[in-house]
Amino acid sequence: MTGFPYPAGEYRYPGFRWLTGHPVLDALLTLWRDNQNWPERRPPRYSEIGPLLLIPGCANFVLARDPGGMRPPICDGLFPSAAVLLGLPRDFGGTDWRDKARSRKVGTLVRKVARGQAAARGMISAGPRTYNPGGPLVALGVPLAPEPQRAAGRDRGVILAVAWPVRGV
Repeated sequence: MTGFPYPAGEYRYPGFRWLTGHPVLDALLTLWRDNQNWPERRPPRYSEIGPLLLIPGCANFVLARDPGGMRPPICDGLFPSAAVLLGLPRDFGGTDWRDKARSRKVGTLVRKVARGQAAARGMISAGPRTYNPGGPLVALGVPLAPEPQRAAGRDRGVILAVAWPVRGV
């Protein structure tokens, strides 16, 4: 493991100091960790990390926000393969999740990441018309810092990576 610019006790990011062994989840985790803003002691903003999300072979990302309370997460963006895996339309946005059970699982992970401001891993059920090679989807969420021009609200941004589990991981 490489050293970090600040001692572990001074700055809490990155939330995951290890990789998961899953190529899709590790791609997001590495990208997020490499783009932390150490001088400002914050995770990256979407404007800083968004253009870098176009990783070849890794289009399983969901951009969501935690609106606070127990309300469902707000989906701001969905990559095509994430839409297929979750059984959602490609142009899905907002809070009208079709499957309430999946909405609860996604919402729990989004809340955990947004409120804890640390990376977290979880499981999400696949969409109803999705071929299922081996159980539920694995998901990893990483927090985002608020954009400077956005009004200070309770919504906290999160990027989720969803993928099928890899054997042995």
